[in-house]
Amino acid sequence: RALEYYQQSLAIQQAALGDGHPETSVTLHALGQAHAEKGDYARALEYYHQELAITKAAHGDNHPYMAATLTAIGQAHLNTGENTRALELFEQSLAIIQAALSDSHPSAGVVLHSIGQVYTNKGEYERALSYYQQALAIAKAVYGDMHPETSAVLRDIGQTHGYLGNYDRAMEISQAALDVAKTTLGDNHPSTADACSCVGLAHARLGRYDLALQCYHQSLPTLVAALGKCNTSTAAVYRAMGQAHVGRGEYEQALGSYQESLTIIQELLGAQHIDMALTLHGIGEVHLSKCEYDRALESFQQDLAITTAAVGEQHPDTATTLCSIGQAHFGKGEDAPALEFYQRALTITRGTVGDRHPGTAITLRCIGQVHLRQRDYSQALDCFQQAQSIAEAALGERHAETAIAVGCRGQALEALGNFTVARACYEHALPVLTQTLGPAHPETQTITRLLERIKA
Repeated sequence: RALEYYQQSLAIQQAALGDGHPETSVTLHALGQAHAEKGDYARALEYYHQELAITKAAHGDNHPYMAATLTAIGQAHLNTGENTRALELFEQSLAIIQAALSDSHPSAGVVLHSIGQVYTNKGEYERALSYYQQALAIAKAVYGDMHPETSAVLRDIGQTHGYLGNYDRAMEISQAALDVAKTTLGDNHPSTADACSCVGLAHARLGRYDLALQCYHQSLPTLVAALGKCNTSTAAVYRAMGQAHVGRGEYEQALGSYQESLTIIQELLGAQHIDMALTLHGIGEVHLSKCEYDRALESFQQDLAITTAAVGEQHPDTATTLCSIGQAHFGKGEDAPALEFYQRALTITRGTVGDRHPGTAITLRCIGQVHLRQRDYSQALDCFQQAQSIAEAALGERHAETAIAVGCRGQALEALGNFTVARACYEHALPVLTQTLGPAHPETQTITRLLERIKA
């Protein structure tokens, strides 16, 4: 409906004032925003560039109106995965705002927020946080704690803490963002739905998949009603649902959610967008969990090609995919390539997010499993102990990843003849896995079998 009215308004303005009149730039901007909200970034860019030409002719290069248009163009490029181009535009916009208005103007806060999003996409999470904190300070100073812009910045700060492995902090900040969005925008606004999805992601990282799915099922109808099913936010929720279903061992439901996401992304963003890689990765994880290793490798290899092209090799997402490729080779009994991919993943993870990140724990556990199968039990035990220590510190003792590491440690100890401590490991891991993943999950069943065997 909004697009229809904007088009009518533009036609009247152009007929009365001419195509290049400054008044038409306002409507062109509104049309661009409407298309961007629908995920049609190519069409949005067409309108923004028309607006930019008119604004430049009317006001010159250094007017705040130019900054607003440059920011909008940058956002469209950001959403299509063109991080370098987006950053150039945001930096141009910020320079204009700081010169024409001030460092603490709300428009500067919006651009700082956008620059933070670029660095999040690039995997430079600490740098992203520094920009988000500047944006948050401006938003709070100008609007106060209870404003949609404050909520939006908090949402991204929470997400970034999640990427850094600070899961409890991510949960706290994401919930705060949701509370502000509900108070200022209501329960049925798309921004509230996005914030609710972020709370779901925080629950999922903590292994609380039931609560995560509740959040996703709350947010999805709002997004579909407001933006339509074919929208990037909707695609992201479907992908998150897939991840939660994998965590619960519900592989067919996971695959259905991922396919929904894949269809939307392909239509809106194309086959080479980073969101396509993330969804392909999820599909690969389903096949991996079902022991369909060749199909998993096919998905992971497609994911890796897109990810490295989009964000480079030295990125946490690349490390995650390399680790998954290693897991597929391990499942096929190919220890040498598995170990090679795990080592590459570990180097990148340590270099980008550090030694104490949950991703580091997962990769160390995977390396330990190779050593365990090769009967290098002392080396395996060392890897499992490191993985357990990191997981406990980052996730807590009641997280599934911690319990899996404890169970693996038990296997190494059992192989070394330390049956008493091995049994204690299995007895510690089993109730956590039963609670977090359910009794039918493969990880739970593995520990159940090991405990029954050692008791016999």
